[in-house]
Amino acid sequence: MNFVYTVRGVQLFAGPYAALGLGGRQRGTSYSASPSAKFAPFHFNEKIRYDSDVHNPRLDAGVNFGIGYRRGPVQVQFGYQIGLVTLQRAHIEGVVADFPYHDFNADAAYNRVVQLTGTYFLKL
Repeated sequence: MNFVYTVRGVQLFAGPYAALGLGGRQRGTSYSASPSAKFAPFHFNEKIRYDSDVHNPRLDAGVNFGIGYRRGPVQVQFGYQIGLVTLQRAHIEGVVADFPYHDFNADAAYNRVVQLTGTYFLKL
């Protein structure tokens, strides 16, 4: 839901959003190392699960805002979304890594989205 303010076709919009994760895949390569050992790269390509034993919450919520322009039936908008729900939690809650480098698994992750939208409104 957006609240839109328009002056001569120029739009400013902002509002909350809620999203429900239906599925997806995680793909990538993980590189691990410690001061005394270097491990082979770990490649992963797996379906995202939303169970109680994993760290992927299904619900996301946040705010979005942006600018746009509408002339006749054509509208173009540029927006940005900021997720406020933590999407990744530390793998072992309450345990601090004893490494001399930064433990990225303990970092929180949030959705950040940039979007460009083009719309043509039909007369019905």
